[in-house]
Amino acid sequence: MVDITKLPKAKSGFEELRSQKQIYVDHTDLIYEFAYLDGPNFLSRPRRFGKSLLISTLESLFSHGTEFFKGLKIEKLWEEREKGNTYKVIRLDFSSFAYTNPVDFDTKIYDTLANTANCLEITQKNYSGTYKSDALLTDIISSAPGEFVLLIDEYDYPLTHSLDDKELFEEYRKYIQGLFGTIKALSGKMRFIFITGVGRFAYFLSLII
Repeated sequence: MVDITKLPKAKSGFEELRSQKQIYVDHTDLIYEFAYLDGPNFLSRPRRFGKSLLISTLESLFSHGTEFFKGLKIEKLWEEREKGNTYKVIRLDFSSFAYTNPVDFDTKIYDTLANTANCLEITQKNYSGTYKSDALLTDIISSAPGEFVLLIDEYDYPLTHSLDDKELFEEYRKYIQGLFGTIKALSGKMRFIFITGVGRFAYFLSLII
């Protein structure tokens, strides 16, 4: 009989789930295949379908290798191919920031990136312009090409939460268009890019690209 006390909580991160020996259905062989797809990767599924848990799983895998994957299908596959390599992971959860407009939103992203820059001892310049996070992201990624992984959760959160305000929605759309333009330009310098959202991708893609 299944011990229901071992069922993971809705907000459990992957490492917490594994450390507490909670129930985990092992499809990590599929994650292994996914991690070697060419180009940026985008996933858009309904809420509560495990997008954030997958982000957490990828963050652990790229940051710590197989430390939290002992006994799972991916362990041997990953170790044979990566040979102990780990990567610098930048994780941005757009739904976790408190902001009221694109300038505040950019500031939250910038602050998160600034922490990464400080940890890596990357000198932050006096960036000009209203929005600065894209310039800092460029400097961070360019400091070590091929060594970074970018994970973005809820990419469309500013858009879905401003649908009733046409002017604000348009401001967010323009900002995200610029940010993702920078990410696209940097994609060849990153080991892996993964983005999740809940909006209809075809719809928002037509607005952003």
